[in-house]
Amino acid sequence: MQRKFGNYLRKKYITEDVGAKKFMTGKFLKYAMVDSNTIIKQVEELQILIYDSLAVGCSINKHFQVGAIIEKLSPSWKDFKIYLKHKRKDVYGGSDFEALSCGGSQER
Repeated sequence: MQRKFGNYLRKKYITEDVGAKKFMTGKFLKYAMVDSNTIIKQVEELQILIYDSLAVGCSINKHFQVGAIIEKLSPSWKDFKIYLKHKRKDVYGGSDFEALSCGGSQER
């Protein structure tokens, strides 16, 4: 009986964990920035999504985070997006940013 209950709990929480990761991934990917809200508020919302994803066990490469935020900028930010994509210094103070190619170190 105790073993069955232990297996039940393990399966339940493993399933919930995977479900939470999928939910957070979907929420992050579906997030879209709009012109009607301030850019600061929207970046903060994205940062919260990233932190929530980390809390459920999803690791997100820092270069991917930066690239995703840049790509999620609304169309009215087109010129700034282009500028950021061609910026050669990493925003974290490191060497070449590699134009968002997700190359270099695999920081998590």
